[in-house]
Amino acid sequence: MPEMKLDTGTSLDAPGGTDAGYRSARRKSLFSLVFGIGLPIVVYYGLTALGLGDGPALGVAAGAVAVSLLPKAVRERRLDGLGMVVLATCLISLALALLSGNERIILAKDPATSGLAGLAFLATCVVGRPATFHFSRRLRAFTPEQRAHWDRLWATEAHFRSLHRTSSAVWGAVLFGESVLRMVLVFTLPPSVMVGLSTVIELVAVALAIAWTLWHRRRHGGAQLETRMARPAQA
Repeated sequence: MPEMKLDTGTSLDAPGGTDAGYRSARRKSLFSLVFGIGLPIVVYYGLTALGLGDGPALGVAAGAVAVSLLPKAVRERRLDGLGMVVLATCLISLALALLSGNERIILAKDPATSGLAGLAFLATCVVGRPATFHFSRRLRAFTPEQRAHWDRLWATEAHFRSLHRTSSAVWGAVLFGESVLRMVLVFTLPPSVMVGLSTVIELVAVALAIAWTLWHRRRHGGAQLETRMARPAQA
């Protein structure tokens, strides 16, 4: 079998060499990503709408996430990184909900989970592969061949590794920084003010991080490196 080329301009064939197979793999990948992030949200809000308390609803949501991780863990003998972050976020939210007798503790739940996500992004810069690499691969590499090519690109291209480490570090710093700011304000300003202000701070921080990411990818060629992995080979 000929060795796969590592040229960043080389596209990989869609499954079976057809656009239909490629689109099918893309749909499955996107569904997996949306399902992993959306499952606890749907479960939590669905149960609270039915009258279940905040704590029990978060407990069931965390359990649903844990169960959803089992098939992949058994099949591939590894844990899904994104799924583990979502599960950890649910567990922290559950712990804070159990201390919800204090109004400020309730408001601290969101910045605490955001801070956890920021620390997770930062940790991936020094342990394993950066979080943005995993997100990008899920969104742009839909076939086993494409995912393997991304793995080889990571192993051989220092520029590619640097792009994702930088992006993950910036996202981690932004998420952790805004969480610290919100946490300080939660215990400083009146709760009636922070109910709305906390969300505004979070949305502004995320919007700035997204804008920076788009600029960074264009400036340093990340878009070209990643987008070429997402399209099947052309005849």
